[in-house]
Amino acid sequence: MSADVFYLDPSTHLDLPTLRQLLASGQTVKLSPVATQRIEACYQYLHNRLAQSDAPVYGINTGFGALCNTGIAPRSGSSCKST
Repeated sequence: MSADVFYLDPSTHLDLPTLRQLLASGQTVKLSPVATQRIEACYQYLHNRLAQSDAPVYGINTGFGALCNTGIAPRSGSSCKST
């Protein structure tokens, strides 16, 4: 991995001073391969879970906070996600 790139990794603590330094320096920030693998594994889990069941999953097919008991229909769920 290149020294001019800061890799976000599950084992690395990103504190505010480090974040300030990264923002001030303009250093490139990327996800580490481990972080990418974990995100992909979570995506696959949720994709499979939602395909197999209509049971609510907080924040995925429900609202947040006070709207946690409000279901989000599968079609409208995609409009709530950012890409």
